[in-house]
Amino acid sequence: NFKPTTEQEPVVVVPLQVGDERWSVAFYSRIPLALVSWEAALAGLFGLVTTLSVVSYGRYLFAKASQSKVQAEESTKALKSKEEAYRQSLDQLKRAEERYSDLFEKSQALIWTQELDGTIRSLNPAAADSLGYRPEEMKGKSLKGFILPTERHTFGNYLERCKNSDTTRGLLKLYTKNGATRFWMYQTSLSHDDKDPSVRCHALDVTESQQAERELERLSRRNELILESVGEGIYGINLAGECTFVNPAAIEFTGHSREELMSAARTMHEILQPKKPDGSDYPWEESASYDTLTDGEIRRVSGEEMVRKDGTWFPVDYVVTPIVEDDDRILGAVVPFQDVTARRAVEQMKNEFISIVSHELRTPLTSIRGSLGLLASGLLLKFPQKADKMLKIAVENTDRLVRLINDILDIERLESGKVTVEQNEVELGKLMKGATDTMQAMASDNKVTLKTTPLDEMVWADSDRILQVLTNLLSNAIKFSEEGKAVKLEARPAEEAGWIQVTVTDSGRGIPEIFERFGQVDASDSREKGGTGLGLPICKTIVEQHGGRLWVESKLGEGSKFLFTLPTEPPVQETEEEV
Repeated sequence: NFKPTTEQEPVVVVPLQVGDERWSVAFYSRIPLALVSWEAALAGLFGLVTTLSVVSYGRYLFAKASQSKVQAEESTKALKSKEEAYRQSLDQLKRAEERYSDLFEKSQALIWTQELDGTIRSLNPAAADSLGYRPEEMKGKSLKGFILPTERHTFGNYLERCKNSDTTRGLLKLYTKNGATRFWMYQTSLSHDDKDPSVRCHALDVTESQQAERELERLSRRNELILESVGEGIYGINLAGECTFVNPAAIEFTGHSREELMSAARTMHEILQPKKPDGSDYPWEESASYDTLTDGEIRRVSGEEMVRKDGTWFPVDYVVTPIVEDDDRILGAVVPFQDVTARRAVEQMKNEFISIVSHELRTPLTSIRGSLGLLASGLLLKFPQKADKMLKIAVENTDRLVRLINDILDIERLESGKVTVEQNEVELGKLMKGATDTMQAMASDNKVTLKTTPLDEMVWADSDRILQVLTNLLSNAIKFSEEGKAVKLEARPAEEAGWIQVTVTDSGRGIPEIFERFGQVDASDSREKGGTGLGLPICKTIVEQHGGRLWVESKLGEGSKFLFTLPTEPPVQETEEEV
């Protein structure tokens, strides 16, 4: 309990280092310093210093222990924090793995991982199911084994791209467990783990879209084939009237090239210059195509004419059909058209035939009815000679009707093959003489001379049918020859061995090649000369059934030569082996 006074001086001051602290220890004496011996003071001082040193070191150790405890508590707290963070990370990783596994297992996308050599390391059920397998059936096997055999030669290139590119895309053609074909549109991603390199892949099964695309291509090719092969001309136009496509028939009909028709410099209306049936021009804005592009209605046009590249005109019938999108937008139009030149000619021939036949029927029927009417009235009972004349007129006109009907029936039966020729070896000279004898009366009535130069050659022919040809040709020649002129019937060996050429020459007006049914130089001929126009087609068909040919050499105003050939040898019979 000693407390030094402020005036009292310390006996000694000792510096002391305690840990990181520096202290100064002052020693005081209860006894006045003058009364204390030096030895006693040193002994007391030494004991004191020793005690203080022990106490100080103990205090230092205590401080260190306290500091270590605090550090240990802080380390424990940090470790617990790290442990909690690690546990949370593990939980997050577990949840992520569960989500990935759920995505991998349940995804409709096709997912797989493969080695660099193409061996399948893992794949999800969707990928396996696409090919009809379970995942375990495909794991460990090379993807190459599931590629279409015809496409396996490309597998090496596929692997090279997978190994040398971070990302690749393409189409795999695979086949299923039951042999069907599937198409996978894939994307790969290369793993850069040196210890465990692999390729991650995902794909979409695009089989349906590929099949739809192929079906679209097939339909497109079929449509192109139809366009290429159809006999009608077809072209397409856009809203401006410019050609967007054209088929070969349209090119042939118009005489223009594809490039000329599809040039943007002119519209199809400007190129074809259509005219109305009355021959008048009209602008694009008044055309059926313009109206269809405006309102979307289908229009049919008949009787107009279009111009070819060479400047000639041809009659056409056409239809304008709009090309409409799903949203009812009009994109253009398709225009199929027909060159109806031949049809118009047939219609003209038909009309002429009806006119000719009606005339040919009406004339003899009128004569027959008049003759029989007089006979039936009894007015000619007292005049037997006049009665006989009326009967003769009726008989002649009846024969005329029979010939008309026979001509019509003959042409149909000959062309349909219902009537065949029976060829035998006959003497051509006799047939020629028989024909001239038959036609002599007609020649005399028309004041025409018949000249015959027969050829005593044997030909293989149906004598009745060839006689029909000769009398038909002679009849035509006599009808169209002027009075006082001659009609010649000649025969000679043809240039081709084994054939005889027969020629009938007249001095008429000359004719074109009119071997079509009902064809005559002019429809008025039927009024003036009579006949149906069936004679020449019948002759041509008969000659062709003999293996020969019939043709005409003529110039208008200079007369005509009708020539046909007949075989001198029997026709070659096809054997069963040859058939």
